[in-house]
Amino acid sequence: MKTGTIALLVQSCGPEAKPTVIETLSDDQEIQWVEQKMSCRELALIDELKKLRETRTTEEEQFGDYVEKLLSQPFVDPAISEQGMLWMHSKIKIEKFRKSETEAAKVIAEFAIRFFTENPECEDFYLMGPSAKVRVRIFKLDEQKQQRAA
Repeated sequence: MKTGTIALLVQSCGPEAKPTVIETLSDDQEIQWVEQKMSCRELALIDELKKLRETRTTEEEQFGDYVEKLLSQPFVDPAISEQGMLWMHSKIKIEKFRKSETEAAKVIAEFAIRFFTENPECEDFYLMGPSAKVRVRIFKLDEQKQQRAA
């Protein structure tokens, strides 16, 4: 059975307020990064996460531009050209997978936040289907601010 992890960064404006999902994460590296930052009581978590994503995107785009520029040269060895084309096809498949994963994560997040709203003590639980199970982790950002203020 396949197992994935979804993390929700959740914030509520008061004890009676309904929790709001600020970010939905499905990348294991991002989830580990957030977990580490939460343990350090990092306040600028969302801003740093956005910077991390921007850096990753920029690096991927720069490498893609390099491969594209290399492939457009007339003197490129056919073996290099073939590898470049294979890389581009892989990149397209990865992008399609990421898009599907993001859409699935949103659906799971909607269900998970409803479950969490009814059971606020459940911050780490599994949702299971016929062929997969997903671990859902809830990170409360408002608690992070309260801990920092104390």
